[in-house]
Amino acid sequence: MLPNVKMLDDKIPLKDASYRDVVAVEIDIPMRYAELVAVLRDGRSVRLRRRSQLLGWEGSSHKRHFYFKGRNGEIVRIRTNAARRQPIRSMDIWHDVTLCRALSASDPRVRGLGTKVHRIIEVDGSLCFAAPRFAPIRSAYLPTTLAGQA
Repeated sequence: MLPNVKMLDDKIPLKDASYRDVVAVEIDIPMRYAELVAVLRDGRSVRLRRRSQLLGWEGSSHKRHFYFKGRNGEIVRIRTNAARRQPIRSMDIWHDVTLCRALSASDPRVRGLGTKVHRIIEVDGSLCFAAPRFAPIRSAYLPTTLAGQA
């Protein structure tokens, strides 16, 4: 198994599936809270093993970033690019992240986070701003087989 796929399977596992079979990643809002849905090569749709790991997302449906809670307090971000047929393009792992709920980026609490702030739509629809204090600890670009171009 490729190490990057193993890392995804370990950090944010899917229910009864592996990321090596993923061809699309989407947000589903069945009731009040959003959920991550991964579409597999065989056409099945699966969700996260632990739905509470999804923090939120940012970006358009064609180029979206998803944010997750890792097992050890880290934040895991996966980037997608549907326009290039890349359901998962890369993954970053951040340690030492400040999260701040606010109504807008002009909130003084958000301005105090610094210049590298990410605006996240949380699973309940509210806004959250995330600021990693340092560059990602690990950034992994995933193989093209995982990017749906096998």
